[in-house]
Amino acid sequence: MKTLTLQASIIIATILSVFAIPTIAHADILGTWKTGAKNGSWGYIKFYRCGTRYCGRLVGGGGRKVNRKMFGTIIVKSMRRKGRSYSGGQILDADAGQWYISKMRLIGKNRLQVQGCVLGGLICGGQNWTRR
Repeated sequence: MKTLTLQASIIIATILSVFAIPTIAHADILGTWKTGAKNGSWGYIKFYRCGTRYCGRLVGGGGRKVNRKMFGTIIVKSMRRKGRSYSGGQILDADAGQWYISKMRLIGKNRLQVQGCVLGGLICGGQNWTRR
């Protein structure tokens, strides 16, 4: 009886692990994300692999003060992935034209916490972006 229970447990665990595999794919930032609103506008950032790292390009946006001339601009560059976190890269504040040290963290599969930092990462500000 114990052998049968053990075998059933192994079979159930195997089946559950097969169904868990698709959620692992969402631990990646690849795809398009909608930024938080800033000054009445938002953007759509498309993340892609740039060598062994991740980069993001502004591919669209909307709102009151959207600057369509910025579409196509790299906004996030050279982010290194470690689990659900990304760091080691930079993010562009398009309004100020300033690059900042950046770190990002996936919160669930559809929310990305994005931060730009100064003073070596001591002071950070950011937004939550949503997967589009």
